[in-house]
Amino acid sequence: MPNIGSGNYQLTVTDHKNCQQTEQFTVHAVQTECLLIPELITPNGDNVNDYFEIKGIEYFPEVDIEIYNRWGSKIFTYSGSGAAYANPANQWNGKYKDKDECTLCSFVYIVNVHNGRDPYQGIVTVKK
Repeated sequence: MPNIGSGNYQLTVTDHKNCQQTEQFTVHAVQTECLLIPELITPNGDNVNDYFEIKGIEYFPEVDIEIYNRWGSKIFTYSGSGAAYANPANQWNGKYKDKDECTLCSFVYIVNVHNGRDPYQGIVTVKK
């Protein structure tokens, strides 16, 4: 899981008599996981929902993504860093071998961010 907010902090508290107390502390490995995986993409070239963009994936150093069509054939695979997948050039665009699969189809995705939990699985629909 990504670490967000780790670092050294200083907190000063002032009461109603203007007395102050200051403490310094370190926060280690505050873990957060906020993946937003789309249920629909519309790859029609209008630059809105054209790709299988997963928000928050850039925080994971190791990512594997697989997408399967309705016959169980793997039509997309990605393996690398989440930061690299955040680049639209690396994201799935609803095509297989540079061809449209269909104008309205659903696909199964498996997203593994290697965080010790089961991979995310679900359905994404492509509407042209």
